[in-house]
Amino acid sequence: MAIACTATTSFRTRMARSSSSITSSSDDEKEALDGRCAMRVGIVADDLTGAADSLVQFRSQGWESHLLVAEDSAMTCGAVPCVVSRSLDSRSLANDLAAQATAQTVSEMVRDGFDRVYVKVDSTMRGSIPGQIRGALDAWSRKAPAAFSVICPAYPGMGRVIVDGKLLVKGVPLQLSPAGSDPVDPVRSSELADLVPGAKLVRVAPDANGFIAELRRLGTPGSYVVVEAQREEDMQAIARAIDFFGSEVVPVGSAGLAGHLAGVWRARGQGMEPPRIMRRAPGRVVVAVTSVNEVSLRQADRLMQDWPAVAARRFLDPGLGDRPVPPRWARDVAGLGEPPVLLLQPRPGSSSGGGARASAPLVARSIATAVREFVLHGTGVSGLVLVGGDGARAVLAELGAQAVRLEGTLAEGVPWGRLVGGVAAGKTIVTKAGGFGEVDVLSSIVSTMIGMDGKYQ
Repeated sequence: MAIACTATTSFRTRMARSSSSITSSSDDEKEALDGRCAMRVGIVADDLTGAADSLVQFRSQGWESHLLVAEDSAMTCGAVPCVVSRSLDSRSLANDLAAQATAQTVSEMVRDGFDRVYVKVDSTMRGSIPGQIRGALDAWSRKAPAAFSVICPAYPGMGRVIVDGKLLVKGVPLQLSPAGSDPVDPVRSSELADLVPGAKLVRVAPDANGFIAELRRLGTPGSYVVVEAQREEDMQAIARAIDFFGSEVVPVGSAGLAGHLAGVWRARGQGMEPPRIMRRAPGRVVVAVTSVNEVSLRQADRLMQDWPAVAARRFLDPGLGDRPVPPRWARDVAGLGEPPVLLLQPRPGSSSGGGARASAPLVARSIATAVREFVLHGTGVSGLVLVGGDGARAVLAELGAQAVRLEGTLAEGVPWGRLVGGVAAGKTIVTKAGGFGEVDVLSSIVSTMIGMDGKYQ
């Protein structure tokens, strides 16, 4: 990872807030913007759609935002606040391997002078979250030896809240929600104490000073503190407390907490860039759904119901080997003037042999290869919609993309941007996590991209 700054780097001490009666031990090391590039934040995520949906929370509030794809990606952060996000594909890794991958990337961020780091985890706590937290905290402690983690995966805007130490999804205990039956990374408990072993639990207090004091008491070096949250007001209070501790805290959460931190940290910035509105570009849209989450499958079915006259669906079998052969029909369909919308999915049941976890990379590579065929040989492909983190990463790698410059959002958890580098440079890309969104979200995305309102019959 190489992140350059167009201004020289220098630091000065930021004075402690005179309005607060609490003095943080990190106050004397907080960085101010003085003759250097603006604040720089690094996001490490466990999959690509998570890296994007947390990043767009910053972009929507004016931050210059880059999603790095290739290992050798290089970006220049200018004089506006800048955030860089990278997917580590660590969700399905064992905890020790996830810790190693996360520590390596966070160490690079420390080396490159990032002011803050954010660990983006799944809002339904799937995957190797304990390992990701451990790796990030170990690496960041080289910059801030007293660092501890503040963990809040809640995302009230998407129905994820923490009540009495339990994570609920739209009022349902986590293990009884679709996350509990996820074919790749099922979650077996709703208790945060089980999901983050060794963590201490705290509730947001009405009194800001009292809340900060409690975090100070629990937040010993290297410790994990989980904070309950049910409302956006709770999330805002957590973000303000995290900001109080400066680089002493490694925040861990979903895109929900990222949005509030973007607003709090934004106060230090100048010259913010407003997000852009997507405008229809003539051309065809390829929708690649590699997620086998039941939420995304229902969304794909709804897309076909809403757009039967303009959308076609093709099912793919997982390819075999390291380089799957493009399906025979891919180039033929790519060359047709119709359909304006092409939906690609793994064939139902194709992920059952050997287990969904084992077949997920094959599914991703197979669909990624087909997408590349459409981009190279298709008639006027102007946009891609990628649903599912593994598949999104595979598609961007197949296209040779270096990065994505985030421009804005189409819906909660649905960022869009432009590809940087590769054979699809400049094309519009939309990403969405498999478990996110209402049932008609893909229909809405397609409506915006092809410039039609409502259902097309």
